[in-house]
Amino acid sequence: MSIDPTISLFSSGVRGGESLPQDPLPAMPTSHSTDSFQSVLAHAVGHVTQLQLAASEQQQAINSGQSDDLAGAMVASQQANISFSALLQVRNKLTSALDDILNTPL
Repeated sequence: MSIDPTISLFSSGVRGGESLPQDPLPAMPTSHSTDSFQSVLAHAVGHVTQLQLAASEQQQAINSGQSDDLAGAMVASQQANISFSALLQVRNKLTSALDDILNTPL
């Protein structure tokens, strides 16, 4: 069984003619990039913040009756939730790595 029909069906969108975002994740620097770790982390935090603000705006529009795109608001909310959870996992791994470094005997 080929995966291509599944991918084309998925990328065609949930509703007729509507397509999924082409790049839902921020562009991460490659290994030969001159960006510092701090700038990469700040970029990721900024992206998560933007996703949360967009989800909040869509929820506000639903609550005020300005929009009836409940599915879109739920997808944006879940996307923000998942990206925030991933950011927390990165934080936890970094904290654990720092603890390991600090507890390394000399």
